[in-house]
Amino acid sequence: MSALFNITEHVIDGQHIREYPRATATPDAPLKLCIKQYMPLDNPNPKPGDVTIIATHRYGFHKELYEPLWEDLLTSSNKHGARIRSIWIAGAANQGASGILNEQDLGNDPSWYDNSRDVIHMVKHFRDQMPRPIVGTICVAFRPRFFTPLALIEPHMTDEPPAGGGPMLVYMSNKKRDAWSSREAAIEKAGKAFKTWDPRVFELWKKFGY
Repeated sequence: MSALFNITEHVIDGQHIREYPRATATPDAPLKLCIKQYMPLDNPNPKPGDVTIIATHRYGFHKELYEPLWEDLLTSSNKHGARIRSIWIAGAANQGASGILNEQDLGNDPSWYDNSRDVIHMVKHFRDQMPRPIVGTICVAFRPRFFTPLALIEPHMTDEPPAGGGPMLVYMSNKKRDAWSSREAAIEKAGKAFKTWDPRVFELWKKFGY
């Protein structure tokens, strides 16, 4: 529920081709994408030139955590005379609501590029609702003509892989807990790790993160 947006949820098939053969449990396992579409309540009749935003979430952080950002972005855009048509964000196929739907069909070798292809697939699927200009994400590497500008928020970028970085990332992933004694215990632990977060975001983490 949002005071500024009408939120519509969609579920569609993901992109069939994955980067690695073991990204899915079987070669033809069908993966689903859970998508949220945010339409500003103050712009019920969008006009040509209104902006469509295609967003992606950080790995390990559900798509709903960005809702306070969308609200702040809409407020700021309205102050500066920019109009937002809609904001679209798809959960990665192996995370969040998408991951729950796909649990029996997921393999053990995902690629970041799988998510980029899924987002491009989403844009094609809903193309009649996404007239340009479109603000895009990493999938611009595959379809540069899809998007007008590109906005990166704290991107993980480097011109050279950090020495020894691979094993450290594996170690950190293996240390993440997959099960808790209770939801309350998980929230208590998260409260210590995320104490600097915007309170609105942490409330959404408690709601959608467990």
